[in-house]
Amino acid sequence: ASQASGYLMPIASASMLIAISINPNIAILFTVILSLLIGFVPGGGLNYILVSVISGIVAIYSIRKATQRSSLTRAGLIIAGVNIITISALGLINNEGYYLILQNNLWGVLNGFLAVILTIGILPFLESYFDIT
Repeated sequence: ASQASGYLMPIASASMLIAISINPNIAILFTVILSLLIGFVPGGGLNYILVSVISGIVAIYSIRKATQRSSLTRAGLIIAGVNIITISALGLINNEGYYLILQNNLWGVLNGFLAVILTIGILPFLESYFDIT
């Protein structure tokens, strides 16, 4: 599980929170910076960086016109789907076994749901801090 835990980094959640509370362009910049920092974490690697950048940017794009909390749930499903595609492609490129690809995909799906849960949980605090309605 320690190898797959990098796919649980909540970068997509941070991306959505920054996009909603500050600005989508700044959120993209933060997404890239946070994702690159994953490369410095012990056990972090290029796969984790790529999945984080892609899922973070997809998260920002998927909520760009969000007006309701239900849009965040939809974004979580989109993130999970994109994670499956990205993780599967990287797994096949790196010649990983199908079991490992499946296991990593489960972590990627969990990441999508975790992103939504964290975003919905933290958003009210940011909304009150930044006076967002």
